[in-house]
Amino acid sequence: MIVVYGSIRLKEDGVQRVADAIPGFLDKIRAEDGYIAYSLTWDPQDPQVLHLLEHWESAEAHEVHMPQPHVKEWAQMMSEVADGPLQAQKFNAEVFV
Repeated sequence: MIVVYGSIRLKEDGVQRVADAIPGFLDKIRAEDGYIAYSLTWDPQDPQVLHLLEHWESAEAHEVHMPQPHVKEWAQMMSEVADGPLQAQKFNAEVFV
């Protein structure tokens, strides 16, 4: 399993634009093969910071996800509203009980 965790700070005037785009973006991601979970949450201490947490069945599934048109559109929008770079890390994770 691949896990991606990250956060990005948005310009104040970009927060609502992103909030409005989240539901449609998540619908498209949830329809992808290899999707396990994808969460976008606002930081409770700073409403301009958005956190992301992704879970994919495999590295291959994540690689297929990245060039999808909805991901490219999201990245373009984020580049327009970001107030700094995305800080993200990708992990290989092992499922255990």
